[in-house]
Amino acid sequence: MYRNNPLRVQFEASRRAREPIELVRVVQRGVRVQLFAPDTLQIGYTTMFVQLTDLASSKVLETGSVQIVPMLRTALHDRTAPVQDASLAAVSSFGAMRFPCNVLLLERGNYELIIVWSAAGKHDTARVLVPVGTSWRVVQVRGSDSRIYLLTFAEPQRPRVGVQDFSVFVHCLDTSMHRNHEAYIPVSDLQLHHEPTMPSMGHGSEGNVPLVHRAHGRYDGKISFNMTGDWRIDMTAWRGNSLLFETLFFFIL
Repeated sequence: MYRNNPLRVQFEASRRAREPIELVRVVQRGVRVQLFAPDTLQIGYTTMFVQLTDLASSKVLETGSVQIVPMLRTALHDRTAPVQDASLAAVSSFGAMRFPCNVLLLERGNYELIIVWSAAGKHDTARVLVPVGTSWRVVQVRGSDSRIYLLTFAEPQRPRVGVQDFSVFVHCLDTSMHRNHEAYIPVSDLQLHHEPTMPSMGHGSEGNVPLVHRAHGRYDGKISFNMTGDWRIDMTAWRGNSLLFETLFFFIL
């Protein structure tokens, strides 16, 4: 399907630039809770928005705490996706004040998004079921230790020409416990290297900065794309002196 085609990053970027659609609207404790997200959800790292409105005063609430907990639902197990930090303040989004909530989805399937909100002395949870499709932004690879690792190309969400922030999440799929308790474990002890190249042109780029682990499996650095075209990002992960895995991301800029 064209929306999941890894060569259509320009289409993906333009889609993210459009106003997100409303996925759910509920009234809880006198507060209207609205969730806004891209019209087609895919695996990866994306930002959703929650708007809270006090119905008694018709005032949009701008401070509080909002967090989205994604739960993968299948016939065999329920698996909680890695939960990102709560959003504490609303920002302007397409003319409305909404709480930006980062969400990390690592596998395709049907998810229940659990919105945990607190504002104006009130708190509650709202839920919505959504399908999530595939994307080039998450790759699975088996490490030399026989465990399954998932790498997520998190930032930039909209790649562009030039040097920009580059962030990658690394998680390990933990299957050591009962099947219903499989979980994504953040990996923090790797030396992670990235090398962007253009296969069609036979060159790389300058200005890249090595990735450094920050917190919760997130590695931050810089990446450079010096022209539009096809880009391959080779990723290697070392644990100490041992090569753990090699993989890559590929897209057209």
